[in-house]
Amino acid sequence: MKTKLLGKSELKHALSWIMSEAFEIGYIPSVDHTKSANACLILSNKDSGKCALLGTMRNKDGESEVAACTVSVSKWIWAESEGFSLDDIIDTDNLHDNVFKRVPPEALPWILS
Repeated sequence: MKTKLLGKSELKHALSWIMSEAFEIGYIPSVDHTKSANACLILSNKDSGKCALLGTMRNKDGESEVAACTVSVSKWIWAESEGFSLDDIIDTDNLHDNVFKRVPPEALPWILS
Protein backbone atom coordinates (compact mmCIF):
# COMPACT_ATOMS: atom_id res chain seq x y z
CA MET A 1 0.00 0.00 0.00
CA LYS A 2 1.50 3.31 -1.06
CA THR A 3 0.91 6.29 1.21
CA LYS A 4 1.31 9.99 0.70
CA LEU A 5 4.13 9.90 3.26
CA LEU A 6 6.32 7.76 1.08
CA GLY A 7 5.40 9.79 -1.99
CA LYS A 8 7.74 12.56 -0.82
CA SER A 9 10.95 11.92 -2.75
CA GLU A 10 13.22 13.69 -0.21
CA LEU A 11 11.77 11.67 2.65
CA LYS A 12 11.94 8.44 0.68
CA HIS A 13 15.59 9.03 -0.15
CA ALA A 14 16.45 9.94 3.46
CA LEU A 15 14.64 6.89 4.83
CA SER A 16 16.38 4.58 2.36
CA TRP A 17 19.79 6.00 3.28
CA ILE A 18 19.09 5.78 7.04
CA MET A 19 17.92 2.16 6.76
CA SER A 20 21.03 1.24 4.76
CA GLU A 21 23.39 2.88 7.25
CA ALA A 22 21.59 1.33 10.22
CA PHE A 23 21.90 -2.09 8.58
CA GLU A 24 25.65 -1.51 8.16
CA ILE A 25 25.89 -0.62 11.86
CA GLY A 26 24.06 -3.82 12.75
CA TYR A 27 20.36 -3.17 13.28
CA ILE A 28 17.19 -2.57 11.30
CA PRO A 29 14.97 0.23 12.62
CA SER A 30 11.23 -0.20 12.86
CA VAL A 31 9.29 2.32 10.79
CA ASP A 32 5.77 3.42 11.67
CA HIS A 33 3.46 6.18 10.46
CA THR A 34 2.28 9.03 12.63
CA LYS A 35 -1.23 10.45 12.58
CA SER A 36 0.21 13.79 11.50
CA ALA A 37 -1.16 15.49 8.41
CA ASN A 38 2.47 16.27 7.53
CA ALA A 39 4.83 13.65 6.15
CA CYS A 40 6.25 12.16 9.37
CA LEU A 41 7.53 8.70 10.32
CA ILE A 42 8.57 7.12 13.63
CA LEU A 43 11.90 5.30 13.50
CA SER A 44 12.83 3.15 16.47
CA ASN A 45 15.37 0.60 17.59
CA LYS A 46 13.79 -1.89 19.96
CA ASP A 47 17.18 -3.11 21.21
CA SER A 48 18.40 0.34 22.26
CA GLY A 49 14.95 1.62 23.27
CA LYS A 50 15.49 4.80 21.25
CA CYS A 51 13.14 6.45 18.80
CA ALA A 52 13.03 9.48 16.55
CA LEU A 53 10.75 11.29 14.15
CA LEU A 54 11.69 11.75 10.51
CA GLY A 55 9.59 13.95 8.30
CA THR A 56 9.36 16.94 6.07
CA MET A 57 8.76 20.53 7.05
CA ARG A 58 9.00 23.96 5.50
CA ASN A 59 12.20 25.90 6.10
CA LYS A 60 12.31 29.67 6.54
CA ASP A 61 12.33 30.08 2.72
CA GLY A 62 9.13 28.02 2.43
CA GLU A 63 10.86 25.07 0.79
CA SER A 64 10.27 21.48 1.88
CA GLU A 65 13.17 19.81 3.68
CA VAL A 66 13.77 16.62 5.62
CA ALA A 67 13.91 17.13 9.39
CA ALA A 68 14.46 14.83 12.35
CA CYS A 69 14.21 14.87 16.11
CA THR A 70 14.78 12.38 18.86
CA VAL A 71 12.01 11.56 21.29
CA SER A 72 12.67 11.04 24.99
CA VAL A 73 10.39 8.08 25.58
CA SER A 74 10.63 8.35 29.37
CA LYS A 75 9.67 12.04 29.32
CA TRP A 76 6.83 11.32 26.87
CA ILE A 77 5.47 8.61 29.18
CA TRP A 78 5.80 10.93 32.19
CA ALA A 79 3.90 13.72 30.37
CA GLU A 80 1.09 11.34 29.41
CA SER A 81 0.89 9.93 32.95
CA GLU A 82 0.52 13.51 34.23
CA GLY A 83 -2.50 13.92 31.95
CA PHE A 84 -0.95 15.91 29.09
CA SER A 85 -2.38 15.18 25.65
CA LEU A 86 -0.40 14.88 22.41
CA ASP A 87 -1.41 18.45 21.55
CA ASP A 88 -0.27 19.66 24.99
CA ILE A 89 3.14 18.03 24.52
CA ILE A 90 3.60 19.48 21.05
CA ASP A 91 2.18 22.95 21.73
CA THR A 92 3.70 23.67 25.16
CA ASP A 93 7.26 24.94 24.72
CA ASN A 94 8.58 23.57 28.00
CA LEU A 95 7.11 20.09 27.40
CA HIS A 96 8.08 20.11 23.73
CA ASP A 97 11.69 21.05 24.49
CA ASN A 98 11.97 18.29 27.10
CA VAL A 99 10.48 15.55 24.93
CA PHE A 100 11.89 16.42 21.48
CA LYS A 101 15.40 17.35 20.37
CA ARG A 102 16.09 18.43 16.78
CA VAL A 103 18.97 16.49 15.21
CA PRO A 104 20.46 16.22 11.73
CA PRO A 105 18.61 13.49 9.79
CA GLU A 106 21.93 12.03 8.65
CA ALA A 107 22.87 11.35 12.30
CA LEU A 108 19.84 9.12 12.98
CA PRO A 109 21.49 5.75 12.24
CA TRP A 110 24.08 6.36 14.98
CA ILE A 111 21.71 8.12 17.38
CA LEU A 112 19.30 5.17 17.31
CA SER A 113 22.01 2.51 17.69
